[in-house]
Amino acid sequence: MSSTKGSIPSKVSSTGSKFTSQCDSLLSTSTSPTESAVKSCVALLHELKLAFAAGFPALYSRSDESASATEQRKFACNILEYAVLLNGKVLEHKSSSEGLDEEESAAFDRNFEQLKGLYFDFNLTTTRQASLFSLALLKLLQENRQTEFFFLLERLPSHIKTSNEVKLVSSLQQQLVEGRYNAFLEAAEASRSPSSSLAGTPLYSKLLGLLKSTAQEEIAHCISASYKEISLKLAADLLMMKSGNITDQQIVTFIEDHLCEGVNIVWEQGNLNIAFENDETEAKFGGEQSKEVIRGILSHSANLEKVI
Repeated sequence: MSSTKGSIPSKVSSTGSKFTSQCDSLLSTSTSPTESAVKSCVALLHELKLAFAAGFPALYSRSDESASATEQRKFACNILEYAVLLNGKVLEHKSSSEGLDEEESAAFDRNFEQLKGLYFDFNLTTTRQASLFSLALLKLLQENRQTEFFFLLERLPSHIKTSNEVKLVSSLQQQLVEGRYNAFLEAAEASRSPSSSLAGTPLYSKLLGLLKSTAQEEIAHCISASYKEISLKLAADLLMMKSGNITDQQIVTFIEDHLCEGVNIVWEQGNLNIAFENDETEAKFGGEQSKEVIRGILSHSANLEKVI
């Protein structure tokens, strides 16, 4: 029979310590985690989950309120919190500008679902709880999973729902849905405050970057509906793509990739312009209406660059 440390078998406790130590090492750096390091953590996590299934009955019974049951739940909760943070770290580096890596995103969702079960079923409270719920909500927001976003938000206990982290993401969702981009950016900017635990949370900046890309797509559609022809320089200003490492061709490609209308590149007096086949769009929406939308979006994109 294996020895135990409290209600946790010593072998499981040792594996847990090794897993959290390796995760801490990966999470403490800004560099991309190596494949071998991630595989090592995943293998340890798999071993721990097997131990939970075989020797942690307190995870599956709400009636056991003993000290040993509480210890098992807290141990499992800590492991799963690290698992979600690890998923966030890997997602941050594996995902592209087009979206999140599907395989790692699914792993994040699985681990968070298990963690969420412990939080809700046993009323567990941890120092990471608010930031992890906020990260999960922000991920649902970025993926446009609105129903799941509201379902999770409504289930949160009051002390978590009223936390600064959750209130921030809830505010972001409201501003985006209502198209109030200035308010959206003000809320996002608040997340940079030293008092916000989200600022250093893995994946947070990546999700904000993807939300910025979504806003740029909206701006691109407004540009095509508002102008028959626009200079590349002005288009870059409107799209907030003025960085020195972004080429003219990248800007043109972005517009071509995110518009249904025809896009033509023309030269006028030595300047590169973008012409749109937008007569039908303009007749439907009206150029002035679209320009008004652009004005509402521009400050959003300008300030979001500061957040990213």
